[in-house]
This record gives sequence, C-alpha cells and structure tokens, in this order.
Amino acid sequence: MPAAAHHHKAAARAGHADVKQPPGRVGILAPMSRMASAWQVETKGRYGHPGGLVHAGLHGLLSLPVLMVAAPPRAPGLFTALVVAEVVLHAHIDRARARIAARRDIDGRDNAYRHLHGPDRVAHQIIDLAILAVVAVAA
Repeated sequence: MPAAAHHHKAAARAGHADVKQPPGRVGILAPMSRMASAWQVETKGRYGHPGGLVHAGLHGLLSLPVLMVAAPPRAPGLFTALVVAEVVLHAHIDRARARIAARRDIDGRDNAYRHLHGPDRVAHQIIDLAILAVVAVAA
C-alpha cells in the first residue's frame, strides 16, 4: 500500500479521516455544499471533540430559522429543546458512521463508504422529519 494511502487508512481507523464527504444537508431541509471545514470533518468521529460539536452545532443553528417560522411563537422552550436534540443526535449519527468506517477500514474513496453514507443521510432526514412532526403537533 502506498504511504499516502496507508496514512489515510490509519487516520480513518483513528476516527478522523481527512476525506471529502459527499454533500448532505445543513439543518432542517437546507442543502449543504461542502460547508464543513476539514477540521470538522476530520474530528466528528471523536466523541466530544470540539470540531464535531461545532459541525453538529451548525446544523442545529441552521435549523433555527425553519423552527422560528414553523413552530408556535409561544414555545421558546420547544425551540431550544429541538435545536439541542438536533445537535446531540447529529453528533451521534456522524460519530457512528465514522466509527463503523474506521472499524471496517473504509474511507471516502471506497465504494463501501457510499453504502454507509446512505443510511447516514436517512438517519439525519428521520431526525428532521421528527422535529417537524413535533412542531406540527405543538402548533
């Protein structure tokens, strides 16, 4: 294995692969186009690392405008709870994907990574739908 590939695989095993990830979304229903910095991408597999928390926090923050429009104005505590839930769940979903990829020695250049990315996206979208369902019930 070439030295660069070996370094890349070793980084993935450590939970902080320096690979570009496919575009996803930022917050509820908002498209993402590579907005995460390399620092965020490389560290979101490490539990509690500031880079991963910033990444998840941005997702929660960018959900706020949708919540401000959709959620009832008399429920500021609901805003806070939903944003915190988005951040916590987002961080755990990202960490789970990174850990699975590391255990299986998969990086962003492998076809197997795309197989991990699909369920990751579905999990994030389920969280978005759940948040919107809570807002709809509260309205």
